[in-house]
Amino acid sequence: MVPLEGRLFLAFDSAGICGARVSRVVGRLRLRAAGYAALVPGVLRPGALGPNLNDPQALASALAEVSARLESRAAASRACLVLPHGVARIQLLELPRRVQPDEFARFRLAPSLPYPPGEAVVGVLPVGRRRIVASAVRRQVVQEYEHAVGAAGISVESVYLAPLSALAGLLRAKRPDGVAVLLGDESLLLAAFAGGRLVVLRSRRREADADEARRLVLEVRRTARLAGATTVASLRVFGIGARELCVGLRAAGEACQPGPSVAAQVPERAAEWTWLGAAS
Repeated sequence: MVPLEGRLFLAFDSAGICGARVSRVVGRLRLRAAGYAALVPGVLRPGALGPNLNDPQALASALAEVSARLESRAAASRACLVLPHGVARIQLLELPRRVQPDEFARFRLAPSLPYPPGEAVVGVLPVGRRRIVASAVRRQVVQEYEHAVGAAGISVESVYLAPLSALAGLLRAKRPDGVAVLLGDESLLLAAFAGGRLVVLRSRRREADADEARRLVLEVRRTARLAGATTVASLRVFGIGARELCVGLRAAGEACQPGPSVAAQVPERAAEWTWLGAAS
């Protein structure tokens, strides 16, 4: 669960499945092809315990549609899976000296997991000197996505988390500051930076209703205060619906900007894929 590196990516969330073929050109991510297949509500419900996937036939149809849009033969493909917001426990940690990051992450996350710690797949993302973002996903949940992709004739190369892939992209930018909001369909991640250093990280459920912007303004300001700031220095919003949400945030009294698109001339929705656009 580290920054994106690979060829074919399949990203899941409750609204649909995204697919992308990418390559690295002079250290930058280049989008070769992209596709999206919508899911009927209830087919996929991201969660830490599982089950997440509730209609194998609908998922198989969506995977076939994405594969066709990418003009790829599923049976000949190896994919990197991108799991959605909401499946993992994520925590920003200060790493003690002479301690292994993976061991410390498992130790700190274990008490907060809603399942036995032995069932956790633990990952670590370095975010600065002796600071890490630790993540834990239930092995059963990971296997659920792997089995769905395998049933479509696609082998799994590696597994990533959408919010951490986006966060890794933000950290590669020049000295990020203020608050960034990384949107999933049903969950979001708030990250506060000070002097280019990640200082606060918070996960929240998302309800994309008429009152979402007002609630998010309160969460953004609370995140800034936890980072030691009296005001929000800057606010960027990444993800599906970021532009529309920024309109509501401005109306609610908080200046903000949507995060950058991954590229010009991309298929429907691809410009706002948080896990891909922020990492480019």
